[in-house]
Amino acid sequence: MGMMTVWRGSTASPTTLDDAVLYAPRTSSITQSRGSGTPTITRATVATVTNNDGYLVTALSGELRQQGAMRIASRIFGTSEDLSNATYWKGAGAATLSASKTVTAPNGAANDAWAITVTGGAATRGFGNNNNTNWAAGAIAQASIWLKVPSGTVATNLSAQGSDVAGNAAITITTTWQQFSVGAQSVGGKLKWPVLVNGGITDGQIIHAWHPMCVDITGESDQSTIRPYVSVGVLSAPYHGAGVDGVKYFNTDISGNPIPAATLDGSVVEAAATQYLGVTGTPATQTTASLGTGTYTLWCEGTGSCIASAGTATITGAAAASAGAPDQFEVTVAGTVTVTVTGSLTTFNLTNTPYQTSYILNAGAAGTSTTRNKDVLDDQVSGNLTAAAGSVAFQWTPSHAPSGTIALAGSYVDASNYTALLHDATKYIFRKRIAGTNYDAELTAAFVSGTTYSIALTWGASGSNLVVDGVLGTPHANTTAAQLGTRWQWGADGNGGQQAGACFKEKYLWARALSDSEMQAITS
Repeated sequence: MGMMTVWRGSTASPTTLDDAVLYAPRTSSITQSRGSGTPTITRATVATVTNNDGYLVTALSGELRQQGAMRIASRIFGTSEDLSNATYWKGAGAATLSASKTVTAPNGAANDAWAITVTGGAATRGFGNNNNTNWAAGAIAQASIWLKVPSGTVATNLSAQGSDVAGNAAITITTTWQQFSVGAQSVGGKLKWPVLVNGGITDGQIIHAWHPMCVDITGESDQSTIRPYVSVGVLSAPYHGAGVDGVKYFNTDISGNPIPAATLDGSVVEAAATQYLGVTGTPATQTTASLGTGTYTLWCEGTGSCIASAGTATITGAAAASAGAPDQFEVTVAGTVTVTVTGSLTTFNLTNTPYQTSYILNAGAAGTSTTRNKDVLDDQVSGNLTAAAGSVAFQWTPSHAPSGTIALAGSYVDASNYTALLHDATKYIFRKRIAGTNYDAELTAAFVSGTTYSIALTWGASGSNLVVDGVLGTPHANTTAAQLGTRWQWGADGNGGQQAGACFKEKYLWARALSDSEMQAITS
């Protein structure tokens, strides 16, 4: 497979990579290092992604999932940097608060931290970020904030609290900036105070505060190290690079060490999928609602197995699935299916897809289902590619074995006119479709789930061709300008379909054709 050191611009091909009009690493952010236009990501449902430590986290609707990066998501309500906003920052214990941004912050920035005056109320007086949000059962939160006082000391408490969420730590605030943190676990309900400082505070006390945060650290091996700060209510789209506010992915781990390049798979792009099992986090034998005809995949994690059998449906090809060994079967007559669990499983899914997808959580009862919508990730064509001549390069890591036709990249005008890179389960097809006629450059090669491949493709006055890991395809001689729409999609066909079920990174666009030797150099 293509070597990462070469791909990132070694002496083998520095000019080729450096003269690309667009470059987007996309291992931790949607943003471009250079290029025209604004990239976009759409997916109208939550989804899951594997973090750098190998555990699953839930990505928000519209969030670009970055496989293998460290994800930090702040649960602060409204704003983390305007503590004078009375909608989100309030007095506790019947106290009132006033806040002014007049204090030098721990990083030396003048007038960047807040002076908060707490007045009135009872002995439990204090201040905090106040609202309500759903907090999953069993979730673990980490609240943190920088605090000091102008003089003396204040012995108080830092907590995260809700109807069934509580964590409390006794702290002593001094005249020196300190970053405090506390953990809290939910039984399942509302998180009312993501960050709360209260108790032991005298009437009229002034407290200096900076960078409050509350993050979900459920499942993480390190429950004590304070997470890097991520602001809320400050930036505009794409915010910290994930497409939603309060979420940031990092190429470094919790200790600030670089995450190995082999772990950073890039942006996840998947097709829509419906999952038909209930209580997927505590697998148990159950019967689905009626399933339509088609291909389904059953998979599980943990010690044991699961197998589908016909209820009222007629099915073929069912076999036991176990960790790392999913099973595909066909429903030939619509009806219910029973999934029998053996052993101790941690998760399981049954999806209407021909291969295993990322985990789709369903906390609902047996017989219910939930749908994850498709990912659409794209860049602007204008200013980055030209129809007469252009080139594209990227790396991709499929999450499944070959099955049917998928799209790795493309731009779409209409059904008779588009440009796309496809894989039909046996070969790569770089297609220029013009007025209903296909002009295909091809390379016969399968792919292996979990393996990273480096790809380049080009079109221009010498025709079109593609290269995969240094291997040239069979070119096509047609020199007619490619049909390009307004957007270039990654992991889809240009029309928002045929998603690859893969991760994509190290993306380059050129407004010129590349030679065979250039394509081989950057992908070898």
